[in-house]
Amino acid sequence: AVNWAKLKNTPVNKRRIAVLLHQNPPRADMIGGAFALDAPESTARLLRTMRRRGYVTGNMPSTGKGLTKRLLDGVSNDSEWLSSEDMLERAADKVSLSQYRKWLSEIDPSCSEKMTSDWGRAPGEINTVDDVTIIPGFIEGNIFVGLQPNRGLMDDCVDIYHSQDVPPPHSYLAFYRWLTDVFGAQAVIHMGCHGTLEWLPGKGTGLSSTCYPDLVFGHIPHIYPYAMSNPGEGMHAKRRNGAVIIDHLIPPLMRAGNYDELLDVESKLQEYLRARAADMKEKMTRTADDILRECQKISLLDDIGVAKNCTLSEFEEHIDTLYDYICEVKDNLIKNGLHILGNVPSDERMDQMVYSLVRTRNGSVPSLRESVAGIREYDLDSLAETPSAIDERSGKTNGELIDSIDSECISLIGKVRSVDFDVNRSLSIAREMFDSDELDSIITAICTEYVPRLKETTDELKNLVDSLDGRYILPGPSGCISRGNAHLLPSGRNFFSIDPATIPTQSSWDIGVKMADQMIERYVSENGTYPKQVGIVIWATDTMKTGGDDIAYILHLLGVRPIWSSNGGTVVGLDVVPASELGRPRIDVTLRISGLFRDSFPNLVTMIDDAVERISELDESEDDNYLIAHLRKDITDAIAEGMDPIMAKRKARVRIFGDPPGNYGGGVDTLIGSSQWGDRSELADAYVEWGGYAYGKDMKGDDLKDYFRKRMSEVDVTVKNHESRELDAFDNDDDYVFLGGMNATVEACKGEMPVSVMGDSSDPSNLKLRTLAEEGKFIYRSRVLNPKWMEGLKKHGYRGVQEITNLVEFSFGWDSTSDIMEDWMYQSVTDKFVLNDENREWIEENNPDALRQITSRLLEAVERGMWDADDDTVEALKSIFLDNESSLERINDH
Repeated sequence: AVNWAKLKNTPVNKRRIAVLLHQNPPRADMIGGAFALDAPESTARLLRTMRRRGYVTGNMPSTGKGLTKRLLDGVSNDSEWLSSEDMLERAADKVSLSQYRKWLSEIDPSCSEKMTSDWGRAPGEINTVDDVTIIPGFIEGNIFVGLQPNRGLMDDCVDIYHSQDVPPPHSYLAFYRWLTDVFGAQAVIHMGCHGTLEWLPGKGTGLSSTCYPDLVFGHIPHIYPYAMSNPGEGMHAKRRNGAVIIDHLIPPLMRAGNYDELLDVESKLQEYLRARAADMKEKMTRTADDILRECQKISLLDDIGVAKNCTLSEFEEHIDTLYDYICEVKDNLIKNGLHILGNVPSDERMDQMVYSLVRTRNGSVPSLRESVAGIREYDLDSLAETPSAIDERSGKTNGELIDSIDSECISLIGKVRSVDFDVNRSLSIAREMFDSDELDSIITAICTEYVPRLKETTDELKNLVDSLDGRYILPGPSGCISRGNAHLLPSGRNFFSIDPATIPTQSSWDIGVKMADQMIERYVSENGTYPKQVGIVIWATDTMKTGGDDIAYILHLLGVRPIWSSNGGTVVGLDVVPASELGRPRIDVTLRISGLFRDSFPNLVTMIDDAVERISELDESEDDNYLIAHLRKDITDAIAEGMDPIMAKRKARVRIFGDPPGNYGGGVDTLIGSSQWGDRSELADAYVEWGGYAYGKDMKGDDLKDYFRKRMSEVDVTVKNHESRELDAFDNDDDYVFLGGMNATVEACKGEMPVSVMGDSSDPSNLKLRTLAEEGKFIYRSRVLNPKWMEGLKKHGYRGVQEITNLVEFSFGWDSTSDIMEDWMYQSVTDKFVLNDENREWIEENNPDALRQITSRLLEAVERGMWDADDDTVEALKSIFLDNESSLERINDH
């Protein structure tokens, strides 16, 4: 509070502010990485705004491109191409050994000893030259623009197998001490989610002088722009670093639509379906043959589980499935580029944003799609259930009718935008267009609520700069606005989360139960039996955004339901569902919770542990209660090995595992990112080392790695659900770390890969379930290979290229852990982003270091036997890699 008061009372032209961008991993292609945000351009816009407010910003670059170039021309966390002399000359500043030793002596001795033990004597080897620590970034006027220092894990990956509490390296402490003690920063802005500071070892709440986030950062005013769809990690930054969150909008979501070869296949499928309806057998055969050859060419049969060498008659049996799949692919929502702080969506992007908001029901406001379908005398759900069916009235497929309905929705929104969302004129447009007033409530909501709130996106920059005046930033809710939550707008607020005592909410209970039933039904239909044990990944952010879908999922598998208070708000207890009512066996569960979930929801850990205990004490047969079956065997085995019966019973009942207290992550990503691993079993070892700690009513992170392995050896199905398309499984590494890591561990412990599934509740009224392999193909077809996605990224230059690099990295991570990448997926990425001259040249022009990373990772996939690439492709990749290396040498020799 004192530092905030000092900041407020310092004249604007005297305030010294640090703006830090992330560079994680610490490579030259990754400056300014942040989820859904163009951080370099956002920083440039922020600095221009600050200049207008009276801050002294010197000769600051005016664009994100200029800002990135300035950082690359100086010293970043990647010094591969720099000599010692270059680093000393280009650094923003330098910290002497004597100065750093003084700072090191001021922290708790146990921490300084740990840092020295893990990283060697001060100042260590990271970002140092001749015992001098280098500060990456640059100073203009009273502003320091820098790069959050290297966390160091990539530099010492061997320790990841055995240590989750690796402290930050010496250079990390030196950097933040330099910020306050030398540069004199009065406030620090970390640009975008997320960095590494809030994830350093230490307590989750109530931090002390031995917790690294506190001892490194201290109590400087801290402002953190954060995606409004990421409350879990944002709340973490509040708890562990006192951050004031300025939440920001997500990029507009657009309907994927169809493109290239898929468009040709769809057109021929429609021709076939109409011929079939008219019983034109000769045309059916001819058309089916054309479709089959085209599908074989683009490996599309693989997506629906049909053999590539199937006969024509076999293929025709799957025509409807194929068409339905293509309709599902083109109906997916994908992101259009990245968000820039303070940018109100305009033109087509505004249309897309509004469409994504009203596509589903928002409380009492109906879905625009469903309403337009109703006006046209169709039921949208019925159309979506059978896209390949021919509508007798129009002669079109149901899939075509959905396209027409969506086109009308987008056209209406565009026309309403053309009159600047004036409510009266907009109502007139809608009534005239549809000869109906049934859309009045939707148009009114768009014009009087949703668009006005979207126009307040300018508050993101305004409130960010206002926070530097020590002004109060209004709080606001958080979550996924495209999931029927338009009320969460506007952005630019200091977001909050959810009351843990209300989880699972009654609405999330309904969704979670349906999702669990979907999984069970599919497993039974494909395997002829119920899954006996389900491994499920649980995150705090998902729990906050949905109100507890996954918690409901777990309780329903066990056959337990919540008891809500009389007002329907708070969960006050649990009720065991009688076996006769449940109608199936109780299914055993094992949870891998995130460290953030552990910190945020101790009440839910207790709730689930209590549910397990109650189910374990029922007088039921092992055929009706799989948890009891596993429990009895484990207790018998433990007692036979000499364990005390009471302890044997308690340990056998453990079903919740996670990181040790004060630690976060899964370890798998660090190994994969560094390429310092042999086979998949080593990834499993890391997963167990990081996640084999037990939690429950009387367990607070007990080391039970052996029991974690035992639980994994019994898992039949692994689950990670997604609640929106604002973030998919190839958008971040956490998905492959937690779910992929679990798959690798089950394989190592059980000897075979489990069935792995992802639930999709992005439209709560239309829940989907796909296997992990199906989800990967679905994302590739709808987003990755879609020209729309690439065009959106091209608007963001260097930062846009990062998204492609991330895609390749995360694809590789999924394949490393779960073996889900087919050869055609690697080939299509290579063809589209590397071998395509126009796209490769765009990548090399905007972010040349990224091309090296992309090609080297693809070649690693070949070398590890994960991709059976043809010789010509391999040679082309090697040639491009070498040419790029030569180009980088020339660039860095200037």
